[in-house]
Amino acid sequence: MRDYLKGYRSRTQRRRAANRRKRTSKYINMSDSYSARSRYNPRNIRRARLKLLGQVSVVVLCVALVVGAVLAVTSKRKLSKEDEATDILASSGSVVSMAVTEEAVSPQEDEEGQPSSVSSDSVQAAPTAVPGGVSEVIAAVGSLSADAFSTPVPTPRPKAVALTFDDGPSTENTPRILELLKKYNAHATFFVVGERVEAGADLLKQELELGCEIANHSWNHADLSKLSMKKVNKQYNKTAKAIEKATGGYKVTLLRPPYGAISDKMRKKFKHPMIIWSVDTLDWKYLNGKKEFKVVKKEVSDGDIILMHDIHAKSADGVEKILPWLIEQGYDILTVSELMERKGIKMKNGTVYASGK
Repeated sequence: MRDYLKGYRSRTQRRRAANRRKRTSKYINMSDSYSARSRYNPRNIRRARLKLLGQVSVVVLCVALVVGAVLAVTSKRKLSKEDEATDILASSGSVVSMAVTEEAVSPQEDEEGQPSSVSSDSVQAAPTAVPGGVSEVIAAVGSLSADAFSTPVPTPRPKAVALTFDDGPSTENTPRILELLKKYNAHATFFVVGERVEAGADLLKQELELGCEIANHSWNHADLSKLSMKKVNKQYNKTAKAIEKATGGYKVTLLRPPYGAISDKMRKKFKHPMIIWSVDTLDWKYLNGKKEFKVVKKEVSDGDIILMHDIHAKSADGVEKILPWLIEQGYDILTVSELMERKGIKMKNGTVYASGK
């Protein structure tokens, strides 16, 4: 009995051992199969790389073909344009032929009385231009006048103001203001007093040369609103004649009544436009360039007419600050007439204008 049990246990152990071996080999085979299918397998990595390399090669080839086609089309067009240009030049007779002309040399005698011989070096080649060719075009260029070439016109800035000066001309202060206007390429309207015109005749001519405008400010700075129309016209006409004489023919068309004082009779019967202002720098009161500049910075806007006086030295100090600031802010600095034209305003006689708005 014991021997049988012993044999049974031996068979059972062998069977169990065999089963364990089977299970172990199964797991090993499964592990190998997973490893073969894994993307981290070195073989699979190599295959993926080769596949990606092939795809990149195809893309590069396609791009190279497209670029080559574009370059071919471009070069073909360029060649066709050059051919057209060559044909045009050829048809216009641009080819200049060189013809050898013989010099007509008369026989000359040497000191012994024998005719001197002419060497072959004296024969020169002279160019003969084909009629209607390039040579005639080049010759025509030299005959063009300066008027044939247009001068660029400055582009207007988005905003504009008119700068005006009263009570001048002043031989002491007006020259400095003119220098500043020239420096910043700015214009202004000078409302001059008639009794100052003769002494400042040269200044009036300089104002016109700079593109500025001269206007009337009465003969002796009288309050025109308190005068009869006969005396108002006398004040205007006497000043206008003095300006015309001093400048060699300049005719004024605008009046700024002193103090801005205008009567109802002047509005009805005066035969010229009257100009006042919308920004008063009060330079006659402050006599301080910085304060005048602050007034302009605070109050100015597009279309304004700025009032100043060129008889005060401090006004020139204010102008030196005002001009560059206005330009930086996008303003063109014009005469009154230029401002009205820019704004599309046609000035009428007897009408009072304070701005171009």
